[in-house]
Amino acid sequence: MSKETLDETLRKFLEQEVSEDKAAWPMSRQNLQRTGFIDLTKGGPGDYLVVCGCYDGKIYALDIDGKQRWEFDIRGKKGSEFVHSSAAIVEDLIVVGSDTGNLHGLSFEGEELWKYETGVHVRSSPVVSGGLVVLLSDSLKGKKSNTSGQYAVGLSIFDGKEKWRFRMDDFFFTYPTIIKDMLLISDSKKLYCLSLEGKKRWEFKTGSNCSCLPLDEKILVYSDNGNIYHLNHDGKVETQYKTSGCGSIPAMKDDKLVLCTHESIRCVSTKGEFIWGYTGMEFFSGGNLRISPAISGDSVVSATMGGEVYCFDLDGTKKWVFNAKNKFGCSDTIMSSPAIVNDLVIFGSDNGWLYALSLFDGKEKWNFKKDWDFSASPAVVKYKER
Repeated sequence: MSKETLDETLRKFLEQEVSEDKAAWPMSRQNLQRTGFIDLTKGGPGDYLVVCGCYDGKIYALDIDGKQRWEFDIRGKKGSEFVHSSAAIVEDLIVVGSDTGNLHGLSFEGEELWKYETGVHVRSSPVVSGGLVVLLSDSLKGKKSNTSGQYAVGLSIFDGKEKWRFRMDDFFFTYPTIIKDMLLISDSKKLYCLSLEGKKRWEFKTGSNCSCLPLDEKILVYSDNGNIYHLNHDGKVETQYKTSGCGSIPAMKDDKLVLCTHESIRCVSTKGEFIWGYTGMEFFSGGNLRISPAISGDSVVSATMGGEVYCFDLDGTKKWVFNAKNKFGCSDTIMSSPAIVNDLVIFGSDNGWLYALSLFDGKEKWNFKKDWDFSASPAVVKYKER
């Protein structure tokens, strides 16, 4: 696809009323509830694209049946080759970062359309809203030299050109979130609310990293120190609750949050009230749990660092378990948060495999094998032939 064709396609797309639940993957975990689920049942196998980066320095695109469409090599002359970043995908554009220090804009045929250079690893997943791409970076290239610090950067979706940058006070370990006309970003001490033009509106002291989700006309803020805040859109606390700390981004379904700490998976209400949970070594024999869960209907899917993938009902009843084995027949590490598309659970493993399981019983449907880790989380969209 030519650059001119993409620009015209994107402009038509942006003129429509875009909702987050359409056939796109505009942010980490697909939607503002961070469920990692997308329903694409109206298309056939050839209408899908599964995109995931690998530690071999390549980004792979597959059909929904696991057959490779293309690969894109991000490796440069310097630095690491890994791809940790999960892709954001809208219309015919794939946006994904890499350890080479670049954010890449790719076509659905795997052609590089633009590239933004930060000078350092790009491991945070971008978010796309309207004509804006937002990423978080540890450092940025200045006019004369690298500019150290923690930044949020706004880019044009059409050519990857920088529109603005905002410097945070401390390190970040999360992803940007856009709710209506608010860009919400967090460092290890504060939550910042920016306009989509990169101007600060307000900040809120959390004392740790946090995740933001929409809750009615409020913002639910889940802090790693165990505090749940309900903020109004001016950044003022309406209510505050206390629960246990979180080690990953929670997923929300109705009035329930499912979250993973370092040694447990738990379901709590949006007010922090405990509903159900399982503790690490008691239930997850593989060890620490750091993966963000996925939710589809009444099914919750998450994984452990020890290579197990579990599915629960939303009431906490275990439905099935799958064990990812390495070539020696031993359990292997999973760092890839699962994606659910229709009735498939798709995730990567450090044994070099991408897996697709049945959501209903956990049976393996297909796998895609490479020699390096798949630690990024996959993104899945409809593929429209042009």
